[in-house]
Amino acid sequence: MKRLTTDDVNSIFFGLNLFFVKDNEVWIRGGGPDPDYQDCTLTDWINRAAAAQGIELDADDAESLGDIMCDCLQYGADATEGILALLHAAAVQAAEMRSRLVSIENILGDKYTLDHVRNLIQVDGQTRWVHCDTQMPEPGVRVLVCCGDFVCEAYCDINGYFHRIPQEKLPGEDSLYPITHWMPLPDPPEQEE
Repeated sequence: MKRLTTDDVNSIFFGLNLFFVKDNEVWIRGGGPDPDYQDCTLTDWINRAAAAQGIELDADDAESLGDIMCDCLQYGADATEGILALLHAAAVQAAEMRSRLVSIENILGDKYTLDHVRNLIQVDGQTRWVHCDTQMPEPGVRVLVCCGDFVCEAYCDINGYFHRIPQEKLPGEDSLYPITHWMPLPDPPEQEE
């Protein structure tokens, strides 16, 4: 799977990379003034946009801009200040999301797939158990299942029944200990050369 933050320049790339964090500040890719359109800080861009509308914000840095924009949200969509404040909030959130996505991509490397990401979902360092009422595994995919305090490897058939490896049907909903949860199998250990 391609990295969303560095590969092909397309609408997804621009959507995920327009706003980014550098030196602990939100930047806008290509948001600088004509003719160079260099990257610029969100603070500079908001100040220029406000000045173009005849509004003086006097924001010297990202922190003071954040305080001003928080106050401007009260103006709502009927005032330029409210629209700028909403844009500011969206830009900060987008930059934060991109930073987190870059971190995930760096951990996974360039060879990850959506199935690999799905299998790596963890909570507090532990792979999460999925409740069968919430989601069932794909038919035929080997997973760990839990009924009571018994855990074993199994797969789900197209009818939603679990089977142990080798072919042994496991207790269903009408059982005293029905299967309630499942989780993806962990990746095998890497072979040492």
